[in-house]
Parts: sequence; C-alpha cells; structure tokens
Amino acid sequence: MAEIKVLLISGSPVVRDRVSHLINTRNRVSLVAICDTAKGLVQADKRTTPDLILLDLDLEGALDSWFEIMVSRPKPTLALAARAFPSTRDVFIASGGLLVLDGSAPDDLVEKIQLYAGVRVIGRRGAKAKRLQEPVNRTRARLEGAKKSKKPSLNGEFSPKLIPSKGYKLLCIGASTGGPQVLLSLIQAWGGRLPVPVVVVQHIAAGGFVQSLVQWFQRDSRSPVEILETNTRLSPGVTYFAPDGHHLKLQETDGYLHSRLSLSPPRSGFRPSIDILFESVAETLGPNAVGMLLTGMGRDGAAGLLELRKQGALTLSQDQESCIVYGMPQEAERLGAVCHSLSPSGLVEAVKAALNLKTS
Repeated sequence: MAEIKVLLISGSPVVRDRVSHLINTRNRVSLVAICDTAKGLVQADKRTTPDLILLDLDLEGALDSWFEIMVSRPKPTLALAARAFPSTRDVFIASGGLLVLDGSAPDDLVEKIQLYAGVRVIGRRGAKAKRLQEPVNRTRARLEGAKKSKKPSLNGEFSPKLIPSKGYKLLCIGASTGGPQVLLSLIQAWGGRLPVPVVVVQHIAAGGFVQSLVQWFQRDSRSPVEILETNTRLSPGVTYFAPDGHHLKLQETDGYLHSRLSLSPPRSGFRPSIDILFESVAETLGPNAVGMLLTGMGRDGAAGLLELRKQGALTLSQDQESCIVYGMPQEAERLGAVCHSLSPSGLVEAVKAALNLKTS
C-alpha cells in the first residue's frame, strides 16, 4: 500500500501537536506539510501534492483558501472543528468536504484518513463564495444539470413510462458521504409537492450535526423538513430525518404511518442504520413504498433495499457517474436490489412519475 500524504492547516499549536503525534506514530501515513496560516495552504498544496487535507475550520480564512483548491485540484478533505459555527460546517459539506470531526483530533484519526483518502472528490466551480447559499446553489446546478449516466438503468434507459405508479405511501432514502448536497437538490426539485412522506437516514459522524443539517434544509428548500421524534405521525409532503444516535422504524396504525425510535446496538457500525429503516418499511408497506439509496461508503442500505425489492417496492439508486462515493449503491446493484440506477435529475423524475406528479 502506498503511503498516504496528508497536509494539515491549523492555527492551533494543540491541534498541530496532536495530529503530528497521531500520524507520526503510524506507518503508511505521513504529514508532508503543516500550515499555521490560511494564506500558505494553496502553495503548500501545489508543493506537496497531498492525498488528503486536514482543515481546521476554526482558523480564520482557512475555508476560503480551501475553496481555491477545490476549484482546480479537488482533494479528499476532513475538517477539524472545536468552535466552528454550524453554518461554517454547512458550507464545508456543501462544497465537497467529506467529514467534520469535533475537537482537536479523535483517537481514530489515522483510521479515518486511511478510509477517506481514496474517495473520488468532484471539484466545485466558483467555490470562493463565502455565503452558504452560493455553494449550495452551485452544487444543485451541477447535480440537476449533469448529463445522465450512459450506463442504462437495470430495466433500460430511463423513461417515466418505465416507472410503475401503484399507490405508493412512502419514499424512504438512505445516504452517507456526499449525501447532503444530493438530498438538498432532490428536496428542492420536489418543492414540498410529494403526496407521501419522505423519511431519510443520513450518516453523520459528528453528533448533533443532524440539527444543523435540517436547519440548512429548512432554510434553502421549499419543503418542510423535520427531525423525527418517537411516535410521530407522518404527513405527506414533509421530509423527516432520523435523529442522531437512534435507529428508525415505521409502523402503520389506523391507516397512518408512525415513527418508532430505538437505542438498540449499531448495525454495521451505524445508528441510525439505513438497513433497519428499509427492512421496517418492507415489512410494514411491502410493495407500497419507494426506496432510494444515494452516494456513500460501505454497504449500509444495500441489504435493506433488496428486502424492499423482494416485497415488490420500487427501488432506485444513484448512478456511479454522479456519486462522490459509489460504495453503497454499487453493493445494492451487486445484490440485485436496484430497479433503476439514475442520476439525481433522473431520480427526481422517477419519483414524480411514480407518484403521478407532473414531470418537467
């Protein structure tokens, strides 16, 4: 295995010492440069050509310098954040950042570096924008305007005529790395007009980030977005996110869907687990659901999507061309769990067709 070259930017001596200690005591990872000011980041990146950047969001100007790199030489980037505002974290994720780590550096920092160093990152045009709305709009434009993958869906090239419409009661979505920007583009495109509830499990490494994610979506989408509590009755047109640290299941009572939260052990390292949500939906609604698996690392959601398809549900996945990380959708396709593999714009139209909304 080739050595992973890491570039660190941080104004904190504590952070620099902590990261140096963690990396220098391990093999196959090296710290090729340390910047203590934002203005040195771009030149250090050109000089050292790192495989991954560790970005301290608490350093003034660091985000702006990082934007320059993401325009021309995008790289996998993990952020360290002890005091950064939620809006700063939002901008980082929306602009192609992979993960926000709370504090100076976790004990498993090297493992996270090894995990994310090979992730394919897509550059963001005009990423010097300082306001949250601008990177979000750019991301949405890229996703919505992206050319659909030349790879056909599993049932042929996408057409609304290929999507069955048969009284679906729910859309359930699972996402991980790269998911927030895709989710926002989907929710904005549907505009709160879906005649069914939407339930989402989004993997979030930093506890408490779901709250800021939902606030971001509430601000920038035309659709109501909420964090689920236990025994919530789901309403059409609302997008619900599973809360931090809880598995989510659904139950149908008197014709209405209700949420059930659980603190049972993580599944494959995740709580909430996408598989647990999908399996619950398959058991509760059978063929009367639409399941969707978006970009993300690992396998969570693939087996659950297969259960949905076995029950006759419509199952969709994000295609390889548009994924930041193709792990979860690829595993779902390998299992035969996917009816259609589509770009984000294709997913928008597929859901509209399934739910009898007017397509654009």
